[in-house]
Amino acid sequence: ALKRYERDHGVTPILENFTPDQRFFMSWTRSWRNKATVQALTHQVKSDPHAPGQYRAFAPVLNISGFHNAFNTKQGDAMYRPINERIKIW
Repeated sequence: ALKRYERDHGVTPILENFTPDQRFFMSWTRSWRNKATVQALTHQVKSDPHAPGQYRAFAPVLNISGFHNAFNTKQGDAMYRPINERIKIW
């Protein structure tokens, strides 16, 4: 979606020291932000087939090379996943 927008409208500028790619991934994770008690999370895990938001936010991006390129992650970083361990479906 971001690449199509940039193709149609031009690359957006760096804002608040974040590149468009960084803002894209930050937006994704913010969309899953929530606050829950341990009891609420326990209930969710037992009754909802979907993973809690924190996992839905971070698990997918760790498999996207664009995320690692945007944030220049490297071995030893908490959010780094080696290329050979990244899940690729398509």
